[in-house]
Amino acid sequence: MDDLVKSVKAQLYDRLSSPLLFTFFASLVAWNYRAVLIVVSSLSPSDKFLSLDLLSLGWEHQELYWPLHLFIFPITTSAVYIFALPWAEKFVFEYTLQRKKDLKIARQKIEDETPMSNEEARELRNLGEVASKEYDAIIKRRQEEIAALKVEISELKEQIRVLTAKPTTSENSNVLSVPQRVLLAQIYKMGGSGVAKYALFKDLSDDERLKLQYNIDELSRLEMISENTSYEDEQDDHGYEAIGLTALGRKYLVENDSGG
Repeated sequence: MDDLVKSVKAQLYDRLSSPLLFTFFASLVAWNYRAVLIVVSSLSPSDKFLSLDLLSLGWEHQELYWPLHLFIFPITTSAVYIFALPWAEKFVFEYTLQRKKDLKIARQKIEDETPMSNEEARELRNLGEVASKEYDAIIKRRQEEIAALKVEISELKEQIRVLTAKPTTSENSNVLSVPQRVLLAQIYKMGGSGVAKYALFKDLSDDERLKLQYNIDELSRLEMISENTSYEDEQDDHGYEAIGLTALGRKYLVENDSGG
């Protein structure tokens, strides 16, 4: 039941909100305002009927009065309101906007042709100077930031160069331990190149072998010795592991007088 009531209410709302129905009802009341006043007056029913009949007496064709006032005139007025009035409003709206546009163009043209006063020129010049100062301040601040960034980049490059640079001979002399210096001198005394590793490891304990291999690895990392494979002669297919001094190792021995 509730759904039926809601459906009826929705249908009535749609009908009442229709522009045609509203316009027709308003036109009907307007065309028959006399009849409406008679109906809502305090006259007796018989007097009301008599008054309503008297409304058509002024017409030559009395039988057309009520059909015209109850249907033809209201529906015609509704049609004019719905179809003709919007077109007229559109024409008036476009005309009004065009006039406003013309007035704006004319005003702008007059303003463009009007010379600028001294006060306006001075104000405009002041605004230009302020904008120029602000622009120069921004440029200066950006240049300072760029300069600071360049300094930082240079410092970072220098740090990277220091970190990645190979140690010099003087630096190597500081990092070499006594056993490593002794090992360099021993290799030199054994010929300086093609020294068999097994000759160095011979007669050493396991702990001493481990320490010797560590010193060989460190000297090789510092590029003071090189490791390679040597052969007894051309027919030797196996060869043996050998080490020898590099130019940097020999330079170290000469500068530190460690070859003797």
